[in-house]
Amino acid sequence: MATIRDVARAAGVSVATVSHALNGTRYVSPQTMERVRSAVDAVGYVNDALARSLRRGQSDAIGLVTSALRNPMFYGAQRRIDASLHERGFTTLLVDHDDQHERELQGLRRLISWRVGGIILQPSLDPEGALRWLSERDLPVVLVDRKPPAELQDRYDFAGTENTEGAVALVDHLVEHGHRRIAMICSELSSSTMAERLAGYRAALRHAGLPLDPDMVREVPAHTDAAAGAARELMSAVQPPSAIFAGNDLTCLGTLQGLRASGLSVPHDVALVTFDDIPWVAGFEPSLTCARQQVDEIAEAAAELLVTRLEPGGRDQPVRRRVLSTEFVRRESCGCPG
Repeated sequence: MATIRDVARAAGVSVATVSHALNGTRYVSPQTMERVRSAVDAVGYVNDALARSLRRGQSDAIGLVTSALRNPMFYGAQRRIDASLHERGFTTLLVDHDDQHERELQGLRRLISWRVGGIILQPSLDPEGALRWLSERDLPVVLVDRKPPAELQDRYDFAGTENTEGAVALVDHLVEHGHRRIAMICSELSSSTMAERLAGYRAALRHAGLPLDPDMVREVPAHTDAAAGAARELMSAVQPPSAIFAGNDLTCLGTLQGLRASGLSVPHDVALVTFDDIPWVAGFEPSLTCARQQVDEIAEAAAELLVTRLEPGGRDQPVRRRVLSTEFVRRESCGCPG
């Protein structure tokens, strides 16, 4: 197996220069860097990242902990975070917690045992235990999408969406269409994102002078069958809604299925709006009016916040938050012409 000395001999430089070139620990001229890279390829050298991390106490790997397999919206964010970190010279180690706090804490423990340089975390639906455990570790952590409990918000950088504002815009639009009985189907309200969207729904109704009917709000597990059942229940009521706000695109998909199973058409029988705008949503029939999250920008912000923490003096900076507005996208499901 080739060693760093073989690389130095092939490149005609010292072992120290090869080490600095490969690890980024000191300036190396572009010409020398190219010679080292060519020598690495020629002799087949593989840099021992694990040994380096043991010496330094951390690695160039970043832990990314999400529920992307359960949450289609976050899959796009995960890809963009990974690409952004790769561009900055980091390797991403992915952990999916499936919104289970036990798996979340287990994954975090493993990442820290592997001496990752930092962690980007989309908290689970019950994150308090994991976040308190993380707060006791000397490790840069950035939260994305979901906020921590109020008592922990001063401990973590955050990148996410202005959910309340986006929800208000959607419900205001339905009110402008003349709807007075507007329902909301939302997934777990233990998620800060969904709780904020519900707050926006309620604020818009209050502003329009409309009653807050608790029977018009249905909280369901985050899968399509549950949302479909909620939609059928709502539309079978004595006074059914004339419009529905689905809290996210997965819920919206289930809502559409439930409405169609009830023989109802969107938007002719009931208007429908949603939140997120996952890429495949634009291909739905009818096309869905939505509050579009700036997923790529949120992902870039999360990566930038973490990388800044890893720079000299970065850990001494105050907590920072990047909260991005949504974009209102008018399509057909609200009743607007296509």
